[in-house]
Amino acid sequence: MDPELECFMRIKPKPLARRGSHALADGATCLAGAPAGAGAAVAFAAGGYDDTIVLLDSDAKLVAELEGHPGGTNALAFAPPPAAGAAGAALLLVSAGEDGTAAVWDCGAQACRARLACEGEDADKTPDGHTVSCVSCSPDGALAACAAGKTVHLFALREEDVEGTRRVFPPSPHGVINDIRFAGRDRIVAASYGGVVLFGIQPGQQGLALEHASNILSVSATPDLSWIVGGCMDATVHIWRVQRRASPAELPEPEAAAAEAAPRDGAKGSGGAGKEQAGGEKEEAAEGEEDEEEEDEDDGPRVSVVEGPDGGMLEILELTCGGYSGKVNRADFGVSVDGDPLLASSGGNQCMIWDFGGPGPAGSVPAITLGHTKAIDCQAWHPSKPGVLVTGGRDGRILLYEAHNAAEGMDEGMPALCGPAAVDPDPSDEVVALAWTGGGALASAHSNGDVKIWDWEE
Repeated sequence: MDPELECFMRIKPKPLARRGSHALADGATCLAGAPAGAGAAVAFAAGGYDDTIVLLDSDAKLVAELEGHPGGTNALAFAPPPAAGAAGAALLLVSAGEDGTAAVWDCGAQACRARLACEGEDADKTPDGHTVSCVSCSPDGALAACAAGKTVHLFALREEDVEGTRRVFPPSPHGVINDIRFAGRDRIVAASYGGVVLFGIQPGQQGLALEHASNILSVSATPDLSWIVGGCMDATVHIWRVQRRASPAELPEPEAAAAEAAPRDGAKGSGGAGKEQAGGEKEEAAEGEEDEEEEDEDDGPRVSVVEGPDGGMLEILELTCGGYSGKVNRADFGVSVDGDPLLASSGGNQCMIWDFGGPGPAGSVPAITLGHTKAIDCQAWHPSKPGVLVTGGRDGRILLYEAHNAAEGMDEGMPALCGPAAVDPDPSDEVVALAWTGGGALASAHSNGDVKIWDWEE
């Protein structure tokens, strides 16, 4: 046991057991785990600063080496398998790289099904083209999205002509996109400097821009889009609670809604919700609104009413939560043992876990993880065990937590403390990515190019 880590523990954590490892040709940048039901020998895919992508089995043995992206691979995502009995059930992998392209791979055939040149406004130039920064796959495995600069590209994975299905959305009204996620089946949420944008996937669907005066590095949303959360460069998380109202008569007074949602532990109102027209152009605020918002910013949560993408009225309440020791570069929703949404948000050397059940984080305090001595760069919820979270940091540590076993704070209103239930017994180089397979196998990717696969005994 690491002596520095042992001082945090009430109960000695179990060691993670290394099942196997594989060394990439260069430092690792990204990692993905195969979904449940994939039915293939491939368990993980890993990419790095070299041109190749490797496919590994559950023991870290090399299955295949793919001709990935000149200049390196930035992001990987496996597509969930289609519904039982559906055609085209190959295990598909989507990658994005420094060569200005996204690629779709058939892992069984070990072949590239499509390579799409993805142009983007303000995309970072590279020696091999430009940066395509992130990818995400829809929950049904039919679609994938990637971002280049301010531009989102959407395409159908399982069609014969993938290129022919591509849709390119108008550029984000904010800055360069840092993160994208599917929110349910028919929405994409994108984070950038200045806010987040909801893109509608169905033809004719409008988008919605939500403004916030910070650089949002990571974004996550509940499947029903009732909560959207951004992890910010300024060491905060910004929260939007979105509620549908059938008519203006159903809307509560803003003061009452804000009072109901007022949180403890340093959260405050901030930002500004904005309506976005189809095509991504945001309406200008009326004169005087900006000044009014600035005056109200410190009075608590901010409530606004906007017209939603489908023409209905939306009540949007905004909160900002601080207390982090560094920029919040990961925000991910998981599920508690009670079935409620849990948010893991890592900033500096701690992760705060917020309960979003019922009214959400209003009036509550988070659980704070213990054990890292340097910044946390990656985290991942277990795909089938509620409340189980793994984090990886620049200290080389891999720590696994059970959120439901956090110890209550010593005084009322103080955060709960969560020590690790399992640890890597021999920390090494920085952990840059973590991933679970749908079956619960865990892998870590490191700055020196090592990819390690772990067993966890409960």
